[in-house]
Amino acid sequence: WELTALFETTNYQTKYATSDNGTSTVLYEVGNHLKITPDAIASRTNTTGGGGGQQTSVPTLTTNTATDLAATTATLNGSITSEGGASSTIVGFQYGLTTSYGSEATSTYSGGTGAFSKGITGLTASTLYHFKAEAYNSAGWGYGADATLTTSAPTPQTGYIDPASNVQYQLRTEAGAASSLNWAHIDQGIRQPNAPSIDSYVTDNVGGKTDIYTMTSLTGVSSISNITVWGYGKGDHVGDGFTVGIYMGGSWLTQTDFNFPTGNGSVPPAWRSVSYDGAWTQADLNAIQVKLIGVLPSTANQCEAIYAVVTYTQ
Repeated sequence: WELTALFETTNYQTKYATSDNGTSTVLYEVGNHLKITPDAIASRTNTTGGGGGQQTSVPTLTTNTATDLAATTATLNGSITSEGGASSTIVGFQYGLTTSYGSEATSTYSGGTGAFSKGITGLTASTLYHFKAEAYNSAGWGYGADATLTTSAPTPQTGYIDPASNVQYQLRTEAGAASSLNWAHIDQGIRQPNAPSIDSYVTDNVGGKTDIYTMTSLTGVSSISNITVWGYGKGDHVGDGFTVGIYMGGSWLTQTDFNFPTGNGSVPPAWRSVSYDGAWTQADLNAIQVKLIGVLPSTANQCEAIYAVVTYTQ
């Protein structure tokens, strides 16, 4: 190429595009002409890496579909389709909630075209993420196109809570006197279908008496969808027995009959449950209480064990 009508004794900076999107500077002072020839281009030093006439460029990549999607983890996948004349030494991914990304996961690479993957953790469930593949060689960083993934919903899990202490003790222990140790007379850690000891129970031989138990808690709870209270007991006559209620979310929920088996004192006890659906938090669970109320006076009404199953996500 030849450029004319330029000023004498003046250095000119010329930019031109090559196949690797590089930029070079060629300076000539030749009278009042600045000349740039193909030979000058071929012999330039590439500012993005390489030289001596061999052009290098950043790697060319494809961002592939993410796999192994879970609530908080995923596997990101990409491919190097061209190394640009220089071996790639680092591969990885940028990812985040927007195309600004903000997080990066990389690893060393031994070079060559082909696929690579990287597992990432610490994601938020049910959330859309952007990501793109990246690789580095001596010419710099190359990037694939933006892609997205959505993490799965958290998997519900269950945990147990038990009476921790009484804040009210009106029920009687084993037909004896009311005691602040009532809760200790309800077996701890017994889960249905296992049977607790029949020698350890509370009863209501006055009628309408109530015990309110503070409960143990669980940690790492994000949201709670269900609490099922299990009790093991029996009633003397039809309509006898115990009802149960729970304190969650700042109020007492509907009180419900355990429907223990009844039969004039001779019927064996059995497990019964009352289920509550809702949307609660760790703070609600930390403040939970369980209310056990005798329905009618009878020394044959017995509750021998009580606990709750919490369905929650982390």
